[in-house]
Amino acid sequence: MGQHQIPIDLHLSSPQIHDSPSQAHPSSGIFTVSSTSNVHEMRTRAKDSIYKPKSILNLSTVEKEKAQTCFSKANKILKWREAMAEEINAMLVNKTWDLVPFDASRTWPKARLVARGFRQQEGIDYSETFSPVVKSTTIRKVIYGLKQAPRAWYLRFSSFLLQQGFFCCQSDNSKFIFRRDKFIVYLLLYVDDIIFTGNSAPLITKFISLLSTEFAMKDLGDLHYFLGVQAIRTSKGLFLCQEKYVHDLLLKFHLHTAKPVRTPFPSRTTLSINDGDLLSDPTEYRSMVGALQYLTMTRPDITYVVHLVSQFMHAPRTSHLLVVKRIYRYLQGTADCGLWLRPTPDMSIMIAYSDADWAGCPDSCRSTTGYAIFLGGNLIS
Repeated sequence: MGQHQIPIDLHLSSPQIHDSPSQAHPSSGIFTVSSTSNVHEMRTRAKDSIYKPKSILNLSTVEKEKAQTCFSKANKILKWREAMAEEINAMLVNKTWDLVPFDASRTWPKARLVARGFRQQEGIDYSETFSPVVKSTTIRKVIYGLKQAPRAWYLRFSSFLLQQGFFCCQSDNSKFIFRRDKFIVYLLLYVDDIIFTGNSAPLITKFISLLSTEFAMKDLGDLHYFLGVQAIRTSKGLFLCQEKYVHDLLLKFHLHTAKPVRTPFPSRTTLSINDGDLLSDPTEYRSMVGALQYLTMTRPDITYVVHLVSQFMHAPRTSHLLVVKRIYRYLQGTADCGLWLRPTPDMSIMIAYSDADWAGCPDSCRSTTGYAIFLGGNLIS
């Protein structure tokens, strides 16, 4: 006898229970079979009294307050008003200015007939200009924003240090040195930030007290962070790194999610002024390279390639930008690297190494020289 195969469409995923075990569709010759009972017993975690522990989270968001850009907005916030009042009070205490009588010789209101002087041409409409300014306010000290402020502050501060026995370093005007017998104290000045170091803690404490009596100062304790450089003191020595600065740069140039690479620059690779297409806007390139130049202070591993890409600042191209982005990708994986300064028995030993290639530049056939100078086993240049 011949066997006839009848196709059967099974719908077992539906949990619905039908009254009849099967339904036929004569027109198509297809039978639908529905399950009326679950043959296998289903075990669940709930039936076995297995429950996932509840994880109760106490989440909070701390938003970083932005600096106000105008006086009207800042004046509405209490702590900004207190800061402004404190600054004005400091000006009054330091006698920054003198209040002078109001000039009553001027009468108000006055009208002026103003010509459209911006259309005048030099040599045709005028040859000389002069603006008399009289009865100016006499300023004794400096105010933030004035062109004379940095120089006036430096002269004021340095004159006080010279009176206390310090002398200015000839190679760096911002470094002052105090010597007495076997004791030595160094003072580094950067605008209004000061670093003290030396081999006599009592002398350092004495000079901090003297400066506090002469200037409004705040002692921040041991050095931890200065001008973007983190200083970490351990039993091995002093570790200098710019990890926070690196992360800020990666975030600024939208490279914080970039994939890290092992080297900042591929070996046996040269850059030419004609490689790639000119960038339509070189501003970002210059900003990225300029930020890297400050990073070379504690990262000698990127010094060569940073100086290399700095040669194309005037007309950067796409190939140069790719190398700059590779440097940032390298920093993504080595952000915590830095420079160690370890104590040694003899700090007077200086060792220098130098090397150069031969006509390495493809454009000018010039050679590139590199050097490294160690003082007491510590890299200083």
